[in-house]
Amino acid sequence: MTPSLVLAVVLATLVAVRAQYLRDHRGRRGANRNVVTRASSVVLIQVHDEEARITVRDVWLVVAVDCSSLAPSGICVADRPDAAIATMICAVVVAVGARRGKNRVFMATHLLTGDNESILRTAVSDLVHELVGDGERSMMVDEFDGEEYELRLVIDAAQTMPFLTDKRVVIARQVSRFNADDLVPLLAYVENPLDSSDLVLVAGGTGRLSKKLSDAVKAMGKVHNTSPGRDNRKWLADQVSAAGLEMDQGATAQLATWLGEDAGRLDGILATLKSTYGAGEKLSFAQIEPFIGEAGGVPPWDLTDAIMNGDTTKALSLLGRMVHAGGRHPLQVMSILHSHYAGIAKLDGVEARNEDQAAAATGLKGFPAKKALQNYNKLGGANTKRAISWIAQADLDLRGAKDLEPELVMEVLIARLSKLR
Repeated sequence: MTPSLVLAVVLATLVAVRAQYLRDHRGRRGANRNVVTRASSVVLIQVHDEEARITVRDVWLVVAVDCSSLAPSGICVADRPDAAIATMICAVVVAVGARRGKNRVFMATHLLTGDNESILRTAVSDLVHELVGDGERSMMVDEFDGEEYELRLVIDAAQTMPFLTDKRVVIARQVSRFNADDLVPLLAYVENPLDSSDLVLVAGGTGRLSKKLSDAVKAMGKVHNTSPGRDNRKWLADQVSAAGLEMDQGATAQLATWLGEDAGRLDGILATLKSTYGAGEKLSFAQIEPFIGEAGGVPPWDLTDAIMNGDTTKALSLLGRMVHAGGRHPLQVMSILHSHYAGIAKLDGVEARNEDQAAAATGLKGFPAKKALQNYNKLGGANTKRAISWIAQADLDLRGAKDLEPELVMEVLIARLSKLR
């Protein structure tokens, strides 16, 4: 007999026993509901004044207290007539759970966010693979993607009981496109989810992700931020370790610098390295360099930091990576420089002496305000005005004032800015 059929028989028996018990005890007052608690090793079932303990070895057992959710993922033991029957039923469920696999993941709502589409998609794929486990994906997973689907369809799928499987996994992508009115039924579901459904929400699409949705999932489920962050070295080291590889510290740092903003390429690089070297060998940068391709794009602050540090060679190299690997048009780079120096220029004549005063003058908050103050103190008022003038002229040159290649205009500008002292 298959595990699903065994559990179906147990559930049917449970419903019949409960119905008979309710008929026998109709009208009685003071009967206590059973209390079910869950631990990693013991499930406690209290029936009236009696207790039955079931030891669970390497199995996650989900027990539903609410009789309205008799799901294959759990079993309702409320109003049980005696501890012996409850013990028998839970023993069968434990046995079925053991046959289905160890360390099962509890049903929950997940929200995945991130600014790198490739990394985000990989994270979603890994999470769904973990949630499905050894189950049949085609029977367990419902996926909604694109600009056309409605949230009501997602909620209907999440509220549908599984058929011939122990649970359902519902994926909804691009949820950032939904406004506050659209999210009302979804927020209600997140607060009271079905025990037999895992709901996976993926940020993306037009619009900004609702804070209400993020807060609701954070309170009732789990939010996964897939962004590597400003310093991606730790994130990269974690990914290398998760792939079963080992690199020396220098190789990890050089690889992080080399990839820059193209961290989404890491998954393919790690797969290639694993097939080439296998696991267990500590890799140096010389060993991995032939497999990592061209240098990736870089974030804007890498370029502005190199300029402010007076490192002309590095600044020009980063400009090339931003334009070619990063796919930024010279006008986009110009916009980055304009915003950077405009923040510095707002401090001219203000006499700001600390981060709070700099924030009040520039409208920036936290570290950016502190950085602007440091850069103004480094440049001074005269050089700041000179930088703004050069940027304005280069902007005109990019728009046709001079017959020069756009990248050449930017190279000349960045070389001049990096020499300001």
